[in-house]
Amino acid sequence: MSQSAQNLIFYCELCEAEIEKNICPVHGIDFVTVKKGNRGKDAGKANNGAESQPLPPEIPEKVQAEQGRGIATFDQIQQSANLPDVPDSRKDPSGLTPISEDASFPEGHFPMDQADLEEVIHQQMQQQAYASPGEHPPEPDYYEAEAVEVAPEPSSSPTSSGPSREKSSRQGVMILALVTLILIGAAAILLVLRKDQGNPTALYSRAEAHYAAGEYEAALNEFTEFANRYPEDPLTPTVQQRIAAIQQQLSQQTPQTPRGNARETLRQLMVKANLAFQKQRFISPKDDNVMLYLNQILKLDPEYTPALELREKVRNHYYQLAEAAAKKKDYVAAIGHYEALLKVNPGDAEVLGKIHALLTASRNQSR
Repeated sequence: MSQSAQNLIFYCELCEAEIEKNICPVHGIDFVTVKKGNRGKDAGKANNGAESQPLPPEIPEKVQAEQGRGIATFDQIQQSANLPDVPDSRKDPSGLTPISEDASFPEGHFPMDQADLEEVIHQQMQQQAYASPGEHPPEPDYYEAEAVEVAPEPSSSPTSSGPSREKSSRQGVMILALVTLILIGAAAILLVLRKDQGNPTALYSRAEAHYAAGEYEAALNEFTEFANRYPEDPLTPTVQQRIAAIQQQLSQQTPQTPRGNARETLRQLMVKANLAFQKQRFISPKDDNVMLYLNQILKLDPEYTPALELREKVRNHYYQLAEAAAKKKDYVAAIGHYEALLKVNPGDAEVLGKIHALLTASRNQSR
């Protein structure tokens, strides 16, 4: 530092005293002037003058001074705390040595008027107060660091990935469900088969269905099985009659009618069936009855409408007779009408159930 720079004196016009720095601790920089001369011993009287001077209406809370030194706030001044060191000497400004115009100063510093000095000081304060963020190291992101520490490391095995594991789990559940459904279905089928094996009515219904379809050999086998397994069942006498009728039917089967004469044959058989219906020969005699002719017609054409309608009339006839006899508790007559109804509609489960119930009621009544 040069000798002239060392002899600069800062003087506060309001305090009327020398100050150590270019900012008055009481009035700021607005009333500070710079002069060249020797610092007097009474420069510290600025504080005494400051105590006698009234405070300005507004004093900033904090002013960033040169070289990072803080200036006391208004509250601190009131409490006499953290005050800067100010010399007690005070000197009359008239005794100061004026600065020579020829004096040389470092470039960019002096001489300058008060406005230029204030501008320089203001710029320095702004540079310190608004420092560029890039001049300071960024603060660490503790949340990001914690997330990095907690995050699991990726697995090196491709088979342990989330989607693959979820996919294999779903496949296992689907296979287990499929196996369960198969087992349930098999158990249900086995239960039905066992139930049918222990149910005489179901076996009789299957035999009657084969008989109605003209499958006499299958019907004969099932009727024979029924008679052997359930010799004491109320339906056994009817089964024995069916066995005899099937054996006779198999021995008296007539050759099939040629296709060319099928329509004429249907017409002739339908005429005979209507004549037998008028004579009320529904199921007897064996060689001339309605059901004999209708069975031959339906065997040639199962969808022949006149034959189906006539068979329904015969069925209603026997059904009404059986219901009337059952209401009168004439179980023998009711059972006879239901058995005749089975010849019209073989394998009717409803009719079989009614026959079984009537036979049980008849036995209980006889006791």
